[in-house]
Amino acid sequence: MTRVLSLGVAMLALLLAATTVAAEPNDGTIDGQVINGTADAGVPTGDEVTLLVFGKTDQAQKNQLTAPIDADGHYSFAGLDRSPDNVYVVLVDHGGVAYPGLAPIDLERDAAGHADVQVFDSTASDADIRFERLNLVVASTDPGLMQLYEMGAIVNAGDRTFVPDDPTGSSGALGHGLRLGLPHGALGAKVQAGFSDTSLSPAPGGVQVTEPIMPGRHEFALSFRMPYTGTSADLGFKVPYPATTFNIYVPDGGPRLESDRLTTRGRANMGTRSFSVATSDNVAGNDSVAARLADLPQAGGELSTLQIGLAGLGALLVVVGLGAVGFSLRARRRARPVVTPSERERQRLINRLATLDERFEAGQIAAADYRNAREQSKQRLVELTRSLP
Repeated sequence: MTRVLSLGVAMLALLLAATTVAAEPNDGTIDGQVINGTADAGVPTGDEVTLLVFGKTDQAQKNQLTAPIDADGHYSFAGLDRSPDNVYVVLVDHGGVAYPGLAPIDLERDAAGHADVQVFDSTASDADIRFERLNLVVASTDPGLMQLYEMGAIVNAGDRTFVPDDPTGSSGALGHGLRLGLPHGALGAKVQAGFSDTSLSPAPGGVQVTEPIMPGRHEFALSFRMPYTGTSADLGFKVPYPATTFNIYVPDGGPRLESDRLTTRGRANMGTRSFSVATSDNVAGNDSVAARLADLPQAGGELSTLQIGLAGLGALLVVVGLGAVGFSLRARRRARPVVTPSERERQRLINRLATLDERFEAGQIAAADYRNAREQSKQRLVELTRSLP
């Protein structure tokens, strides 16, 4: 039910603020169809439809109602309060996964609301998971330490929701979730877009996402850091699922990428910077892609000594857990300035600009929306950059 409530709150945040129009108090209705999108699956008559009632002003839950699903997949609610402050969210919990209606419902002006909900049966197999696009972006290269992003689009090409088995590891072993590979020695992986922070956990060779992956396309972005010694670093890692396109973005004027698997395809603008792009098409699942960065800033000093140990333990730290990673990061803070909230916001804005540019180039966002969103993020980025010491 915590997942159901979280989904309801998230959908409520998308609704515009209320206007004050007189409405009859208790003559509202909401109905719809529950459709099982899994082939040859029947109507989920054993499930219930949950109707969450929220206040627009404080976004707090006011009430919760349930209704059965009949043999034809139909459900209905009647006698609903049409108060200007109320908004309704329809959810169906099917197989332990909460499936919402397309949008919150406001009965202030129209007494009759309608919301169809599509559900899917579940599977513990990730055989239908694909990368439509997988990008590794080298964002910055300080001496001895790189900041990178892994982003792209994951597709569940099947008609069942992938639900990780034992996602919390309660059996005493690592749960099997959506796998995301990282280069050897990567530290501090964090979700920037696409998934919840709490769904990310360590896994051999990288991290895993332990939340359900519904059929369809899902964009995501992770950030992580990578220590190195000398003037080169290994960026190779195993791609866990088939990838239509795998790209590595390296900043112009920065380090040099060496790989016999990737072909340079020119340049691309991401955010406020220009990157050289190297590509490998149609990468097979569980295939290892070799790549190396050369001509990096020389690592040295006290931080370099610490990073020698971290680089050797990097893979182990990922598997052992976030506690070990947290310890290593605390140790590194003694040798490096603490990252301020402004710097963290600046990195998020850079990531947002990069994602916007990528989506626009792929034709996934309208030109006007792209320009507006990019200008807002760019203005804020300029403000933060000017305020840096």
